[in-house]
Amino acid sequence: MSKRLIVGGVLIALTLGAAIAVYFKPAADPAPPPPAAADAAPFAKSLVGTAPDGAIGNGRGELTLNEGLIERFDYYLSTMGERSLAEIRAEIERAIDQDLNPTGAAEAKRLFGRYLDFKQAIAKLEPVKSDPADVVAAIRQQRENLIALRSRFFSPAEIAALFGANDLLDSDAFKRLEISKNPHLTAAQKKDQLAELDARLPAQVREGRAADAKHQTLVEAETQARIRGASDAELMRLRTEIVGAAAAERLAQEDQEDAAWRRRIDAYLSEKAKIMAFTGMAEADRLAEVQRLRERQFNPQERLRLGAYE
Repeated sequence: MSKRLIVGGVLIALTLGAAIAVYFKPAADPAPPPPAAADAAPFAKSLVGTAPDGAIGNGRGELTLNEGLIERFDYYLSTMGERSLAEIRAEIERAIDQDLNPTGAAEAKRLFGRYLDFKQAIAKLEPVKSDPADVVAAIRQQRENLIALRSRFFSPAEIAALFGANDLLDSDAFKRLEISKNPHLTAAQKKDQLAELDARLPAQVREGRAADAKHQTLVEAETQARIRGASDAELMRLRTEIVGAAAAERLAQEDQEDAAWRRRIDAYLSEKAKIMAFTGMAEADRLAEVQRLRERQFNPQERLRLGAYE
């Protein structure tokens, strides 16, 4: 499972009101940690069960300059607060060195440094002063400020490669906002103009949005069905109607696996609580017994997930 973030598209993140984290602190960061072993725990607890976002190489060690590089940066930067900036930089550079040849790695590290500088500059931007009732004008100004700021850190070619795909979505989202907030358009006119925007989108984006819409429809329908006390058979019929028989079968299988995992976790946590509450053992002995319990009940890969439940 991938931990996807939309931080690479900083325009849409800010224009929709998302917060941009400040990645720099005045104090010196601690020394970077040594490279992690292949079977070590995830870099941060929030990354448990995820895989790094973004493909940064072409499989031959050469850097692929596209939005995947920003996605890879953001995957690790999302752990700010759990790990220090120095640790995050060291982990990103370790991953870069592993995936790329020296020339590609040097370029990726240079772009990472620029990206950090850019993020710092975003955090220092003055808030846009505008009429609170005119949200469209405020967002338009924010977008213009960010576009101008980005050009200070990246060349036009780099901007097109690293941010172009997200810029397309940002622009589309802003146009939709303009349409929805336009008081001079009727509901029918708004519908027609939104349909025109849909038609202009790349086929891949349209397909992705259709899939997202279907997923959202399923989530809402399932939520209401569960509130009504729907049986498993009723949920299966509902899923089949919305996403088809094959997908419904997969979802049912996932439900069974999730339920089995939850039962194992509950049993483990119950046994752990009994061990930790036992006063007849020293704390060190209780902790050692809990570790033996983990090793008996979970394999090494499963133990990496336990941190999210403890």
